[in-house]
Amino acid sequence: CPSDLDGSEPRPDQKADGCTPALGMDPEMDRYNAIKEWLDDLEAQPNLEEDGVRVVLVPFSGGKHSRPLSSEDPELYEFGTIDEARVRLNRLIQEQRDEMDLLVKDFPMTRTPPEAIHMGTTAPRSTIDYMLPVIRSEMVKLENQEQDTTNQTEPPAFTPFKVIYISDGVFRPLKEHWDKVWKFSGCDRNPNFTLCYDLKRDFRDEIGDVDSNTFDNTLTSLKNIYDLRKNFERSSLELHFVKIHPDRLLPEDQNSGKDTRLYSNLFNEIKTSLEENEGEIKIHNQFNEHRPFSLFGGPTVKTYKIDNFYVINLNRFVDDFGRVVQDSDGDGLSDEEEEKVGTSPLKARSNDICLDIITQLYGCKNVGCDPERDLDGDGLNSCEEITLSSDDSKIDSDDDGILDSHEIVRKMSPTLDSQNRFSSTDSISDYEHLKRGVSIFANIQNIPEKSMIDYSIEEVGFLKAKDNLGQELRLAEYEASIRNIPIGSSQSTSGFRSFVDSLGLAHDPKIYSLGSDHEENKNQIIHVMRVRALQDPTDVYWLIYRAEVAWEVESIRSEYQLDLSMFGHLK
Repeated sequence: CPSDLDGSEPRPDQKADGCTPALGMDPEMDRYNAIKEWLDDLEAQPNLEEDGVRVVLVPFSGGKHSRPLSSEDPELYEFGTIDEARVRLNRLIQEQRDEMDLLVKDFPMTRTPPEAIHMGTTAPRSTIDYMLPVIRSEMVKLENQEQDTTNQTEPPAFTPFKVIYISDGVFRPLKEHWDKVWKFSGCDRNPNFTLCYDLKRDFRDEIGDVDSNTFDNTLTSLKNIYDLRKNFERSSLELHFVKIHPDRLLPEDQNSGKDTRLYSNLFNEIKTSLEENEGEIKIHNQFNEHRPFSLFGGPTVKTYKIDNFYVINLNRFVDDFGRVVQDSDGDGLSDEEEEKVGTSPLKARSNDICLDIITQLYGCKNVGCDPERDLDGDGLNSCEEITLSSDDSKIDSDDDGILDSHEIVRKMSPTLDSQNRFSSTDSISDYEHLKRGVSIFANIQNIPEKSMIDYSIEEVGFLKAKDNLGQELRLAEYEASIRNIPIGSSQSTSGFRSFVDSLGLAHDPKIYSLGSDHEENKNQIIHVMRVRALQDPTDVYWLIYRAEVAWEVESIRSEYQLDLSMFGHLK
């Protein structure tokens, strides 16, 4: 966030701007993603009974959730099943997305919805105080159940509690931080200025009362929770402090400065203050996607999820001028363009070496390469890879989630991250243009919704499975729909070559990522999915499926269904 008005020193160059995904950070969503991983971790454990775990989620961060918990539905703050926790989490995620949409919609205006301005990571003292009876009542309930059901032959069950406090390790708001914000905004000189009134109101509403929410008071509230373990014989309690994404901290939060209590040693100070010889307090200082923290302290069951998913119609797309155009051979140049430049609209490689669009944009190098060989399986032969300076050992040279061959047929560079490039005047990334089926040079805001591909993907559960070595793993399940894929006329094509990959095998047409022979008015729609293990970002594989959909003059719309068994393993 360029503006850190929830505590630490604001950056003077951008003090009015808020936190937006365009600026590369959404700290609240980072926390929700972490919780999602932990719920997956719990559900994946083979030795846990289905109802053997109970969870309560409490949003500590700023924004609307800093209002008193008692004003919300009390049932939200009762221990429940993992499924109930997932429903709660999905609601929080959707609320956060809605808030961010509001903020991005208004950006860069200085007046943004109050709930979206401050997304701090404070755990207000009042929230921690409210949690104390929630945890205590669950402990009492379990203790009473054990007394009622325990017989003489079996020892009573022992219940471990884990309290996980997620933060970036920067405590706020201390009164000193508020004073900095007040002074920085010029309110010490002109306290009656409208900005100062709004600032004070927003700070109180979003973060909490400055005078009561001090480090010492928060420490006392945490100690009260920690001391619960002393009062129950059949329960234990561990307190975990998880510093999430320390690599994303602002520079002023990373540097301790003179007063170390204001900055990122919060967890160490808590541990020093609370821990006794028999205590269970654990600090996790480097939680991110590369060094995940496991609830079980050991190796976790790998969970695989869709990391990226897109659809591309090789024969139909929205061109630079916002028109839906026909590309019979799927080489990235419309039939109309090919007629103008003199290449064949029925042959993707008119010169038998490079795709026509590559020849038009980059030329075509044909020395020291084999146009019959595709070394990595991305649909580009070795001559095309040399011409583009792309990596012939990777199907996605720039790791942006789009196959190299699909980037080039949409006039994108396979060596430049499309998620961080903005070729149009609409401030929407090239990556999003491709996913919507729109040229990177067209202004999406001027194109009818019915002409752009629309995605709806919802995670609905998990399947337990085993890999080829018999190791337990989990696969996410989804309900997805893709709408508005443009379907239209096309000319029949023939004579498409099949490449040989690095293993000397011809590619199965079903898993070939570019155009192939097709009949008149057939549309070749390629579905591409990148799947990644949550616990290991390097564990990635790609799935691909080709559907041929016929266009008929009288047809209003076509529908077809997919499942993963229809996809081929690309790489």
